[in-house]
Amino acid sequence: MRTRMILLIFIALLPLGQYALDQGCTLTAEPSANKLVLGEPLDVHLKFVWNETVRLQHEIWPTDIEVTVTGPSGTVVLPSGMLVQGCRPFVLPPEAEFKAGDQTDVEMRQVAALNLCAPGTYSLRFRLAMATYEWSKRQYWQGQALSAPIEVVIEAPAGKDAGVWALFERSDQQWQKMRGMGYKDCNLFHLWLGREGETVLARFPTSTYAGHVLLGHGPGGSLLDASVLTPEKRDLEWHVPTGATPAKQEEWRKTARASYESFAKKARAFLCIHPDFAEQALLRRELATALFNVDKPDEAWIEVEALAKLEGQWADEARVCLRKKTVKP
Repeated sequence: MRTRMILLIFIALLPLGQYALDQGCTLTAEPSANKLVLGEPLDVHLKFVWNETVRLQHEIWPTDIEVTVTGPSGTVVLPSGMLVQGCRPFVLPPEAEFKAGDQTDVEMRQVAALNLCAPGTYSLRFRLAMATYEWSKRQYWQGQALSAPIEVVIEAPAGKDAGVWALFERSDQQWQKMRGMGYKDCNLFHLWLGREGETVLARFPTSTYAGHVLLGHGPGGSLLDASVLTPEKRDLEWHVPTGATPAKQEEWRKTARASYESFAKKARAFLCIHPDFAEQALLRRELATALFNVDKPDEAWIEVEALAKLEGQWADEARVCLRKKTVKP
């Protein structure tokens, strides 16, 4: 009884968002946004802080993690395989060892795609259970880590967003089929690309969803590489056909340049209207990359500097670019 009371006191003293189910590990869940429009993707950053020296037998996959979702329609536990559209593991060397205070990070992508299919306030709680093979239980850490609940508010689409949502409901037959299953899929990913994405940009360019469509149309690639782009490397980036005539090559470059400039114009206009867009860091990165590609470095560096003031991996990349810029060859 005394041990149980001590454990309860320990849990009560943990900061919001953290919980230690196993004393070997403390898990913190950080959402990419606390407020989203219905259907927007939610990313969650999971941070594992090891409280003692442990050895892990294998990498941590997002599919090793389950989430308990409590919302307007009740509580449901989503098994690990249903959480994300795609996942990448936190890659560990064989028999990785962590000492007390070391940190492991896992990115959960598009968690909101499942079971957040109605406006309201949702509570999400993440759980990791690390298992080992029978013969190795004494060699590797096997335990559980449970995060404190994080709260996410899902708002009903209004105005231009309501128009996109109506388009989604009419066009997605697969979503209609999933209504009869044990979970619902409200992910609008299929709208971000292709013909329907073009429809969203043409008819609802100021909608919240338009920002996600733009992310699917961005140039991609390395921001650092774009900042030092040469004409030769740009031809490779633009896939200019090497065997074509000079006239055909120039026509190809003209088409590619127009595409990049169109994206930059739309992305810049969107960010002016939605400065608090959930994925603004990634969209600003894509905008800077596009501007470097069309020979507008001064404008591109303005976006890089703005990005560097944010948090996260894209901001970290921007800060690396700025440091490289200041280093004289």
